[in-house]
Amino acid sequence: MPKERIHLQDLPSFLSAYDPADLLTAIAALQLVPENADCAGRIDFLAHLATSIPDSTGRPHISASALKKTCNSAAIVESPIGWYEDPCDNCFTEAFPFHGGSFVVLPGFVEEPTFILRHLVDAIIREDEPFADGRFVRQALAVVSVVLSISNEIARRAGLGRGVAPLSVAGGLATIPDCPRLRELQQAVTFSEFDVANLLRNCNCPDSLFGRMVTHVGPIQLADYQPANGPLHVRPFIRTRKGIVVSLPGVLLATLRDVIVRLAAEYGVLQQLAERYNAAVSRSVVRTLDMIDNNCVAMSTPQPLASTAIFSEGVFRFDTDKALYLLLVTDALSQYSQSEAFGCWPNDGVKEGIDSKLRHAEEQLFQKDSGPNEVLLLVLVQSVGRWIVLGWNRPAAPANSLFLSMSAADLECIGFLEAGDRLALWKYARAACCVRSNTRIQSASALDEFFCSVSAEVAHRGS
Repeated sequence: MPKERIHLQDLPSFLSAYDPADLLTAIAALQLVPENADCAGRIDFLAHLATSIPDSTGRPHISASALKKTCNSAAIVESPIGWYEDPCDNCFTEAFPFHGGSFVVLPGFVEEPTFILRHLVDAIIREDEPFADGRFVRQALAVVSVVLSISNEIARRAGLGRGVAPLSVAGGLATIPDCPRLRELQQAVTFSEFDVANLLRNCNCPDSLFGRMVTHVGPIQLADYQPANGPLHVRPFIRTRKGIVVSLPGVLLATLRDVIVRLAAEYGVLQQLAERYNAAVSRSVVRTLDMIDNNCVAMSTPQPLASTAIFSEGVFRFDTDKALYLLLVTDALSQYSQSEAFGCWPNDGVKEGIDSKLRHAEEQLFQKDSGPNEVLLLVLVQSVGRWIVLGWNRPAAPANSLFLSMSAADLECIGFLEAGDRLALWKYARAACCVRSNTRIQSASALDEFFCSVSAEVAHRGS
């Protein structure tokens, strides 16, 4: 099917002919269709565009054909908005365990949102060392309860259970449901003021706290839109004359994470939260490595690495003559933006700190009389939602130890896939280092490269 011809500059005037509240719910509804998982970029842009149109009555509802014409227009698909779209890396829906049961969430296009929020919540609820201000814990858990309840209710109304897989459509075209199903999904993302008030009361969440995530139709300026940092990523709940609309269901987890971090800053417990997040991820990593029979010999407590990162380190044994050195690096949450949900994690001194730790670990391990003959250096860089760029020049002389770098979330996936195979990481590291000896590799994800490595090994066995 050819893409419809609408010029990008004409989209605001084209869409302003329709009822803004209905338009917003229609665009939000498209995010509940698994076939649209790969169209997140254009839907995100259109949600911002719809919210920028001043609210008024007397305009018609947008038709399915007009919605299809808009979503699949060349002005969007063949522009930077369309280029920003990638195949969906997440499940379309996932289960999130919390007080009261299991909640269905939509991870959307965000990197590792479920893993990050799960470990933030773990960092908050563990009582090993109480937070300096207990109000932070009460408010953080209240807002988590509210947002998870809303997400679960959206999924229930839309008939979406946990573990739904994303579906790709040939040609990259957005799928528009038939009219009855579209109206059903529009109702799924719309909540009355009465329902929201009851939910806030049941979760002991102050209206002012929920209000941090709410805006109105009209005040958002399209000029402020950035694909990685739009105003709706901070305030996805839109108050309209028809109720409160969840404009971006797939961004709720990231919004929730952002609210938690800002609360920690307000109550003066940001550093404590960052340290406890590192400890929570560290516990998770030890469990993951145990799944592949890499047994922990020693694991440190969280400590500062430069001014913008926190690290913990450990040694694991998985063979008689081999050892794994783990360096877990997480965000210290310093210089956290007060206006962006997806800011930059400053890398000042982080790379140098990591290199120093790796060199010291190699020296210490190889100097021991009963030390290993070979060492695998595993660096896990796990963000709290902010992006960071780091480069590596490994393996490095004189030891030339095997080296791997990934996120803790990626390692968790590998652990589930390769449970019981104690040499899984070793084989992957050996293949990754071997191919880099004569080839430049640019990988968007450690899981992508791991899949290629495993596929090649399976093909080699079958030949």
